[in-house]
Amino acid sequence: MMSIVKRFRPWIVSGFAIAAILAASPASAQEKSKSLAARFPAEGLAFYLEFDGLTAHAKAWQKTQFHGLLNKTTMGDLARDLARQGAEQIAKSANEDGGGDEFDAKTIERIADDLLRGGFAFGLYMPEGSEEPAPMLVGRNLGKGMDRKTLEAYLPKSDRSETRAGRSMRLRGNGSGPVTWWEKDDVMIVDAAIVDRAVATVEGKGGNAASHPILNGLKGGSAAFEPVARGFVDFARIPLPPQARKLGLDGVRHIEMLGGFEDAQIRTIVRVVAPAPRKGLLSILDGPGFAADGLPPIHPSASGFTAMSIEPGAIFAKITDAIKATDPATGRQIDTFLNQFKTQTGISLVDDVLKAVGPAMSFGTVPERARNGGDMFATVELKDGVAFARTLDKLAPVLAAIVDQALKAQAGPNAGGFEIRKAEGGKAEWVVKLPGGLAPVLEQISPRIRIDKETLIFAFETRSLDMLQQIEARKTPYAFRGDYAFIGQRMPKTTVYLAVQDARTNFPALISSIPMFIQGIDQAAQADGNPPLPIRIDRNQVPSAESMAPFLTPSMVTVSVHPEGIKLDSSASVPSIDSPAAVGVTVALLLPAVQSAREAARRAQCFNNHKQIALAMHNYADANKGFPPMAITGKNGEPLLSWRVALLPYLEQQQLYEAIRKDEPWDSPHNRPLMSRMPAVFACPTNELEPGMTCCRAFVGDGGILEKDKTTPLSTIRDGTSNTIMFAEAAEPVEWMRPEGLPVNAPGLLGLGSKHPGGFVAAFADGSVRFISSRVSPRTLKGLATKDGGEVVSP
Repeated sequence: MMSIVKRFRPWIVSGFAIAAILAASPASAQEKSKSLAARFPAEGLAFYLEFDGLTAHAKAWQKTQFHGLLNKTTMGDLARDLARQGAEQIAKSANEDGGGDEFDAKTIERIADDLLRGGFAFGLYMPEGSEEPAPMLVGRNLGKGMDRKTLEAYLPKSDRSETRAGRSMRLRGNGSGPVTWWEKDDVMIVDAAIVDRAVATVEGKGGNAASHPILNGLKGGSAAFEPVARGFVDFARIPLPPQARKLGLDGVRHIEMLGGFEDAQIRTIVRVVAPAPRKGLLSILDGPGFAADGLPPIHPSASGFTAMSIEPGAIFAKITDAIKATDPATGRQIDTFLNQFKTQTGISLVDDVLKAVGPAMSFGTVPERARNGGDMFATVELKDGVAFARTLDKLAPVLAAIVDQALKAQAGPNAGGFEIRKAEGGKAEWVVKLPGGLAPVLEQISPRIRIDKETLIFAFETRSLDMLQQIEARKTPYAFRGDYAFIGQRMPKTTVYLAVQDARTNFPALISSIPMFIQGIDQAAQADGNPPLPIRIDRNQVPSAESMAPFLTPSMVTVSVHPEGIKLDSSASVPSIDSPAAVGVTVALLLPAVQSAREAARRAQCFNNHKQIALAMHNYADANKGFPPMAITGKNGEPLLSWRVALLPYLEQQQLYEAIRKDEPWDSPHNRPLMSRMPAVFACPTNELEPGMTCCRAFVGDGGILEKDKTTPLSTIRDGTSNTIMFAEAAEPVEWMRPEGLPVNAPGLLGLGSKHPGGFVAAFADGSVRFISSRVSPRTLKGLATKDGGEVVSP
């Protein structure tokens, strides 16, 4: 599966990322399209996701506020420009990985646009007797209007063709992996394990997913809801590990997903079908819910707020029970911490705090009453207000000391001064003093905590405290009016979580911060010695808040519990911060920069790991008159343990070094369990390997820097320490304790390579660390791999 995903990356990543932001392109005329589910076998389908494409829903899409935002402001220009740059970076990365130039940014954009307009479907099957899922992908009309040879470069590689059932198929010589063919204008990419079933399905000889009971059972929110995407995860087809059963996750039958347009908004519905009675983590939300007229106290001027009905004490108990069932050691650590905290403070965090609060809670912001950035509020229902006031008297100085110490550690001594002190007058009220060393404006803010009967109230301003106290005393229900009215109408009566945000107050700030966000990532990357990010933002394309306002309205997210399961429902004029769709659009807008920054950070860590190992090598050489031999050997000269084991004392791993028996092989009954304690410096953050495996390897013998059974003095490195690789990242991992080196005479790149785009990290005998391009000539690399070959290495 990993091979098919890797090969798909140049256009699947762009398809999801670019399609999310290329919606500024006008959809074609409305035309009905048959569900692609008819091309998927029904049997064994564990996961299914289908996107109809915007062409099939052009009228509904063009009525949405998001469509207006993309077409009537400069947001569309910004989206298209970022999409273009993203496609360029994807093409560049793919070309560097492949060592060629077959991928083209414009073609990637074209494929993404075709997927956006025509739609696609993706499924995963669990073949019997296999733990690896078999994927299947269908792109509607993806082959229409495009030269097939051009498109084939972006499909999984193949080395032969074969005709099956009258279809010309492209596949690998060994018959495994992805099989590709055209079904009219649709592109079919199917794992070899299920290709026969797929062919039978498209020929009408087997049941297809269009009649799948889960897919047919998906229900929309109302008559006005027009679904555009749908999918499911069938847990009956997924083998659950024993730990999942301990957590109660075996109670999930399936997960349903629907996404589409309703009343000019984007709506997403996710249902976790897990019938009551639920157990373990699945029961974490079970409890009293609330309806639209039963919310906790909410400030009437709040632009955004969250209301919840949860029992923190019960949730903590279920989570700790789950931890103890799967990780007893961590469970014991939690118990030890709780006991120590109670001994030192006299407060039981479970009984006096967690079990004493809830279930009703709320928090939010009041921007129009802004002073120094706006007011914030929170309310918490208490089981016993008088008892909790006594607890808070004891807890306040403890919390203040913890926060103050953390601020000083993070921002320096000037950030100290955080306090929580009792207000004057003998009331159950506390004043929070914020340290001005963080920002001068904080000195002007004096948040307060007040306990009134059975409610704890927090706010930046006293008048907000008073208002919320009156609302709670009079039991005044929050009124959903104007643009917020639809939220009250749509809320289930068993809601346990409600998040409301006015996109007019947060979305413009999110968009306007993109240039600053990317600039910050760029500066951080360059500070670590990495090249500048290749993504640039044209500030003239960032739309103003005024131009976006007509297309922005409040959004909502609800989570409700029902006898049949748990339901998440989201509606927004744009994919907002609280919407599940926020992940899609935010990632799409920032994907190029974030991907580059993430890899830059991982590569920087990999560089640092190599520097630490190189320093350990030189410290070893100073103490032993040379670099270590390839292996720690036995009495008869047989290799037992890797040179990496010999470095442990110089990597602050003396205890591990002493635990390893040097007179036994690496895989002896005693030594093998120590594999799991591999020092982190031997791992690469970009390359996720099995525990105990490393790609940090060195050349041995035949001119390689390490000798099989003796040290290597620096004086024997006649080619120059700056021209000789000491160790580097290898394409194939090895157990870190195994005494196995790389041969100097291997073909091509001598076995070197990494998951970093474009090359690999290597440490040289002079202690320097460099990044070597995967396009380096084999001759040059051979010269770098030997210590005394006399080769002339060009820069």
